[in-house]
Amino acid sequence: MYGRAKLSELTQRSENMMPRPCCHRAALSLDAGFCDECGTPLLRCAAYEECGGLVDEGGVCPVCVAPRLELTAQREAQVGGSMALPLLLENRARVGRPLFVRGAWTREGGNDWQPMELSFDRLDAGAGVPFTVRTEPLQRSGTHAVEIALALATRWRWREEVFAFATGVEIAVEAGGEVSVTQNITYDASAAQTGATIYAPLRLDARKREQTSPRGGTELLLARADRLERTLGLRGSQGTVIQREARLSWRGFARGHAPAEGPITTSDGSLVLGRSRTKMLGGSGDVRLLVQGADGELDEDASRSISRRHFSLSITGGRLLLHIESDLGAWIDGRHEPGGSIVELRDGSRFSPLPRSQAPLSLEVSWAAQYGSVEAIQLTRVPREGTSR
Repeated sequence: MYGRAKLSELTQRSENMMPRPCCHRAALSLDAGFCDECGTPLLRCAAYEECGGLVDEGGVCPVCVAPRLELTAQREAQVGGSMALPLLLENRARVGRPLFVRGAWTREGGNDWQPMELSFDRLDAGAGVPFTVRTEPLQRSGTHAVEIALALATRWRWREEVFAFATGVEIAVEAGGEVSVTQNITYDASAAQTGATIYAPLRLDARKREQTSPRGGTELLLARADRLERTLGLRGSQGTVIQREARLSWRGFARGHAPAEGPITTSDGSLVLGRSRTKMLGGSGDVRLLVQGADGELDEDASRSISRRHFSLSITGGRLLLHIESDLGAWIDGRHEPGGSIVELRDGSRFSPLPRSQAPLSLEVSWAAQYGSVEAIQLTRVPREGTSR
């Protein structure tokens, strides 16, 4: 059991995970990939052009994702009856970025999570929507624990990031029908790789009300529930999560045709692959894809079948996603995918921008996961540039 001192320590740890002011200053230069003061990679939000936010170590942009949950009033309950908890969910985003509710769950007494039906699925910035959680019957006096989890998404163009947040209250049914409510939080930080329950006393009864908001309600502190994200399949795939700061390395490319090894630090957190020259060579792309003939020379006719902007590659939702932007489509793992498709790449995946399966150009993906986390990804060009088949 943790008291206020531990709660303060964990809150401070969460603040330390936030991007530093120097990083925000450095990120104003869209060409910058690292902070020139502290050397930290600049991991921009996909919606950076709109929000100007950097993601924290958990992948959350605190500008776009700022939910607040409030217990708006106290309700009495007696043994044998149930209790209705009136709640208000608010979107405190500092820019006009909506949040989308992808799911809601409750559980009581350590039982399994049960889905909860809400009447809304979109929450605009600055707005708040009320809803109610009704408990199971309170069969006896004592403590009754209720946990609440919300899956909230932020969207930008074709990309969606979903994060789970959890909180809880303990309802103490006392003799004579008096009820008090105490908040508990399951702190489940990915950085710590551990969970801990924090008891932050918020006793509510007819005599007094502590830690209330100006409107008279009680804020329920929401904690990131990364384990729950994996359990519910909201983040990552097959138990593996690719970290936003994962280092990408490129093998088999000619000089200037692929970026240096490191995380994706572009202005929108994605890389453009196609026929266009790379930024290093004065173009607009990040990875240049050209076809070589059997003699190792450039095959101009085959190369023209690759769009200037054929793919965009990003780490979204703990997955490595390939967005096929060309109307020509692409071959991925032996099947043809049409333009506009979004495909998850896995360890061992192979993809090609050319319109036939036995193409003279493809990229292979490989990585190694440790404890369910991927921190390095290698993309290899086959065949290597400057060599023949």
